[in-house]
Amino acid sequence: MRLSWKKLVSAALVMALLVGLVYPAASGRGAVASAASGTTVELVPTDDAFTSAVAKDANANGTWMQLKGSIGGQRYIYMKFDLTALAGVDADRIENAKVWLKKMGTNGTAMTVGLRAVDDTSWSESTLTWNNAPVYGSQVLSQQSVLSTPDVYYPFDLAEYLKTQLAAGKSKLAIAFVPISTLNENMEFYARESTANTPKLVVELKDEPPAPTGLMQLVQSFGGHNKGHLRVVEFDATPASTTGNGTVGITADGAAPAAAADFPIALRFGTDGTIKAANAAGFESKTPVNYTAGQKYHVKAMINLSLGTYDLWLTPPNAGQPVLLAADYAFAASAPALNDIGGVHATADAQSTDVPAVANARLIADHFVSKAPFKDEQGQSLAILLESDNSLANRSYAIKFDMNLTGNPLETDALISYADRSVTLNGFPDLAYIVRSNFGNFDARNDNVYASSHPLTAQANRTYQVEVRINPASGTGQPTRTYDVWIASEGEQPVHLADQFKARNYANTGYALNNIGQAFVYSQADGLLSIDNHVVQDGQRLDEALARVNAASGEAAMTAALESNALGLPMERYRLMDAAKRAQVAQDVLAGRPAEGYAHALSVQAVFVSAVANRLDTENPTAPANVQVAISNTMQAHVSWTASSDDTGILYYKVFRDGAEVGTVTNATSFVDNGLAPATEYTYVVKAYDLVLKEAVSQPATASSPGEQAQVRIPFSAEAIATAFGQPLLDYNLETHSGTLKWVMEWREEYEKSANALKLLTLLSASAPDYIGPDGVTTASAKALQHLRSVTAGGNEPGFAGNGLSGQGYMPLLSAIVMAKKEGARDLERADRRREREARSDDSGGSLWRQVRLRRRKRQ
Repeated sequence: MRLSWKKLVSAALVMALLVGLVYPAASGRGAVASAASGTTVELVPTDDAFTSAVAKDANANGTWMQLKGSIGGQRYIYMKFDLTALAGVDADRIENAKVWLKKMGTNGTAMTVGLRAVDDTSWSESTLTWNNAPVYGSQVLSQQSVLSTPDVYYPFDLAEYLKTQLAAGKSKLAIAFVPISTLNENMEFYARESTANTPKLVVELKDEPPAPTGLMQLVQSFGGHNKGHLRVVEFDATPASTTGNGTVGITADGAAPAAAADFPIALRFGTDGTIKAANAAGFESKTPVNYTAGQKYHVKAMINLSLGTYDLWLTPPNAGQPVLLAADYAFAASAPALNDIGGVHATADAQSTDVPAVANARLIADHFVSKAPFKDEQGQSLAILLESDNSLANRSYAIKFDMNLTGNPLETDALISYADRSVTLNGFPDLAYIVRSNFGNFDARNDNVYASSHPLTAQANRTYQVEVRINPASGTGQPTRTYDVWIASEGEQPVHLADQFKARNYANTGYALNNIGQAFVYSQADGLLSIDNHVVQDGQRLDEALARVNAASGEAAMTAALESNALGLPMERYRLMDAAKRAQVAQDVLAGRPAEGYAHALSVQAVFVSAVANRLDTENPTAPANVQVAISNTMQAHVSWTASSDDTGILYYKVFRDGAEVGTVTNATSFVDNGLAPATEYTYVVKAYDLVLKEAVSQPATASSPGEQAQVRIPFSAEAIATAFGQPLLDYNLETHSGTLKWVMEWREEYEKSANALKLLTLLSASAPDYIGPDGVTTASAKALQHLRSVTAGGNEPGFAGNGLSGQGYMPLLSAIVMAKKEGARDLERADRRREREARSDDSGGSLWRQVRLRRRKRQ
């Protein structure tokens, strides 16, 4: 069949559109725009050429350029841009910046290309060779997988690097494209001399802030619905003068303040030359700080919307360490209510020239959901940027959050981790501190291994309170960083998961570990781990708050200690209490305090949460309704019900079979009960428990399991099973999470095979105890379970994809595999003969089993 060139071009264009790599249309994109003329600036290279390790003295400068990754035959592309069009543009105005490189021809298959920085901008395209080429940086700024499809533009992100160059006052920028993969193939790209297809640097700018037209200026809007436990806002403030009071304030969404008195949270650069913060009826400072006009001060406000208080940290220019300016200050009494975090304003008392300049205002995220890749399809990092002043120099930090596993823990590998802000997160080796749920158990990274100081089992749909304590550095040169981790299931005492574990040593990577600048939440599929109420607190201040709790001798002192933002207790329900009930909570915390005092902030939290719930709780929960039970041929009972309600909330449900407890469920209304006997009637009830363990029980629901006739019988022969099990169980690399189950594709041709055989054997092993050893599921390997699911349910075997089996459904299969390899196929054959004898004595089932055996013998 012959295709016209128009059809070929159309097909290529469709493919390019599907992968999202067609260069975005823009008016006049071939021209260089001025920064003043709009929000997009397009720059073409002033120089571009490629170098070759084969012809090291040759200059390759023309209408096309080439990349090659093979050792000894490498070819790299160099490119340089004139930044004059961006002169005077503040780096903070850069919203996006991408270099677009267009592929030529159909040569090559696929190549991963990395973009790197080049500090030296003195080279020229007309003289560039392999031997005189400038050195490119070790860090990959961004990367793309380039396909063989011709005439497709590929974007490489350059925003952060461009910001650093503009902030440093650079007028030129140079970069290099270097293959990451080492394929022995050439890929060709258009050069700047190919006018219609030239590479471009496209910079999208935020609108320039309008010139001040009055005393009140809206600096940054965060939108609405920004509530939460403790919320953090940070910004940079530069006082304009010392002749008038200049004030920066945080307001609610939609607020229209007329003066500084309308700011619930406020920072004032006063005419007395000092910086103060609003506290109820006036301006105060916990620590006196003088200021200099024209100097930039970094500000971080930690806001407690429940109690109407806040802490404020101030980092002076070049001072290094933040200063606590405000501690538990009350919102300004003259200001409107602050129910959410809506924006940042700046104003002055008399003249607009006194209004402080505010930049980089951010509301720090407190809710994260796990991602599987480290970068999105455009090569952008999926890490979460934390507060920018979390310097680790001789300081300790407490990172606190709530964690919930939404996937089955037996099937889930999920983690939350932290790294220095300067680190480019490409994979697990770039993470310094790691807390992980690994196939049913919690652990943490200790230097180069995962471990746990005390074991803790992970459960699905249960909320865990977590504290990660980053300890001060010890040693000289490349200092040793250690950290501790405590985890508490809701309402329970914390477990010390990691005791003085070592952070990852970056000594051989070129990275530093100077701050807690970014977080990354990972799971092998998106959304299996959620993080809420995430906040980074000063460790010393938290220790001082705990000491006040342990030193409190009465209700008033304990109330004040509990309400400190430094302790970080959840206050959403506490805020509903009057003074009398709050005093009762203080009494409960005093009564629950051990003789030696509370050892940990999470220990206080467990007693506090229970006390608040107990003092608020006036009703029993409603009973779970509409309990439904369905029992499958795999001898699994699927139990579901309608959720209960309660004035303080439901803590969990317990499921009972024939009066015996069989499971606990949190944040869900269904349960799977395993190990039922055939032809048996079962009765289930569900109990709901609220936060103080008041309970309500459902009406009973009854169902019967299928009889022996309905169970699955599958024509496996002992020989076929022995052949399969005779292969190595796993060809599996624990470090890279790669490999194959060799035996999956090696079932004999005349029997059920591949994915379908695995599925049938799973069903059989669940209903035939002969296939499971006396130690049951304990013999199954969690790693094997993970890999089995990735090979089968992951889609590599179409016959098994979407089967819907739970982790419990797979565990009997793994036990069968492990036990069969231990005991040999003879035990399976004996079990086979025993079933045959049983079938002969049972007229209802014997005919079916004999037919199966006859069919098998004919095939043999």
